[in-house]
Amino acid sequence: MENFKEKLKQMLKQLSFYIVISISFVAGASIGYYYDFIKKSYDKEPQFTLVKKSEVITAIDEYQRLMVIDKKTGNYTVYEDSVGDAWFTIRARNMWGQASAPQTNRIAK
Repeated sequence: MENFKEKLKQMLKQLSFYIVISISFVAGASIGYYYDFIKKSYDKEPQFTLVKKSEVITAIDEYQRLMVIDKKTGNYTVYEDSVGDAWFTIRARNMWGQASAPQTNRIAK
């Protein structure tokens, strides 16, 4: 009887080991299969909204970040400094009347 209990215990231990490995394999395969579906549900396309100039105030803060402030609600969006630099350069060119496209060298025939 003792021998049978030991064999049964050893067999159940080995069987539980294979069951854990099988469950892990099935879980990993199903995660890999559904990964694209799960990822697509979280990655949403950006929503663009049209904003009129009369509805917002634009400003540059001390760190050269562009701020767009909604006049009605007071909510604001802050863009990183490279966006602020580009916006400021374009705005300054327009103010000084230098917004024309650069001239290319043309050879007269």
